[in-house]
Amino acid sequence: MIRFGLYGSGWRAEFFARCAAILPERFELAGVVTRNPEKASFYKEKFGANVYNTIEELLNMEAPDFIVLSIAADVVTDEAVKLATRGIPILMETPAPVELYEKLPPKAMVQVAEQYFLRPVQQAHLAYIRSGKIGTPTEARVSLTNDYHAVSLIRKYLDVGFENVRVRAFSANVTGMPGYGRESRATKEEIVTSTHTIACLEFESGKVGIFDFEDNQHRSFIRTHTIQIKGEKGEIYNKHIKRMLSYDTAIESDFVRKNLGEDENVEGFGLYGIYADGDWVYKNPYANSRLTDDEIAVARTLELMAEAISFEQTPQATLNLDKISSEHTPQATSNLDKISSEHTPQAASNLDKISSEHTPQAASPTLNSDKILDTDSPTALLSISENHGFYPFAEAAQDHYIAQLIRQAAVSGETLQSTTHVWAR
Repeated sequence: MIRFGLYGSGWRAEFFARCAAILPERFELAGVVTRNPEKASFYKEKFGANVYNTIEELLNMEAPDFIVLSIAADVVTDEAVKLATRGIPILMETPAPVELYEKLPPKAMVQVAEQYFLRPVQQAHLAYIRSGKIGTPTEARVSLTNDYHAVSLIRKYLDVGFENVRVRAFSANVTGMPGYGRESRATKEEIVTSTHTIACLEFESGKVGIFDFEDNQHRSFIRTHTIQIKGEKGEIYNKHIKRMLSYDTAIESDFVRKNLGEDENVEGFGLYGIYADGDWVYKNPYANSRLTDDEIAVARTLELMAEAISFEQTPQATLNLDKISSEHTPQATSNLDKISSEHTPQAASNLDKISSEHTPQAASPTLNSDKILDTDSPTALLSISENHGFYPFAEAAQDHYIAQLIRQAAVSGETLQSTTHVWAR
């Protein structure tokens, strides 16, 4: 059982509370810190949460494994430093302020709740890339989400680490009907003006990222989301795959979502997994939970945070970002950005525990089950290393920094060059 405290009560904070409510066998919301009376009543009534006026009160009354920090950007740095100085593990909601990095005490346990790369479709993309079927990715275009979220996906798809990057960008005003907002859909017909930004990111290795985003595009009903990953032997275009099977044979296939509860299936309702080429490339660790894709990813941040803490507290752990015992994954490199194409049904990390609950118990569709690009245990997809974790502050700071360069380049019209900052050394 993972027990976390929630510092903040805004729109994004509610995602974490919902995960605990939907998956009570995995998560417990220890308490919520808010000074807003309406929000306090909301969390008490909807989630049965203990509500406190200050973080000190929550920590004195409860014993959470960590704190989810989801508060306003103008106060988050100071509050994060206070918690980290007391040795409190922090899962910080995005964005991660870059100035925080040098203010944190040594070995502070701070991870950032970046969820996009943990969504089912993105996990399927990454697993397929790691299989080697499209060869080395050389270009990634992300027209799905904004700022650091998109940069995070580009960097992970291309596996460029902390390479410096040359940024060119421009913006233009475009018009169209709005989609839905955080609270509701549009209540009347109207045409609104949005900013459309396109940027070219040229990394030191020669790999190229294309950032393409129109304001609120991720909530639009009329704008198409596009993810295109070009490899030397093929490409992924959203749910479609084109690749060379051999030098003279080209084939095409698709990523296919398998849901429970459709047609005659009465096992429940929810995403079971995603397969391609007859192999599973993603299995939902919360099948039959009715979680949205984004909520699945948020739940994973909670579990991965707990695993990172567990690893920090286990000196004898041998798992690191570069290797998993060959006993479990004979040829796997198994860091966050490299998963072997070899299936690993027995894979497990050297953390204190990986619950068998991670493997969905529902009957799987008939596929080639002995060839799993991902793994039956989603936890084995992401290894935890001391002072690293699944999405450490250094990664978040780099993504935020590049996103800032994109905005600056779009405004100035100049080509900007990134430099190596302290978190990337």
